Amino acid sequence: MLGVKKNDQGCGQSVYQFVPMQDFSHPWTDEMLYEKYNLDKDEIAFIKSMIRPME
Repeated sequence: MLGVKKNDQGCGQSVYQFVPMQDFSHPWTDEMLYEKYNLDKDEIAFIKSMIRPME
């Protein structure tokens, strides 16, 4: 979502307009985030194809 607004080196407050607020007071699993953001199977598959698992 950051890339939608960021078109140069600047990183002012408006760049984060579409980035959702996230509560980091507890750990999140991928499944919890998928549910929170109401992602469908295609969106989840896309995310999994683009991001390698952390080891």
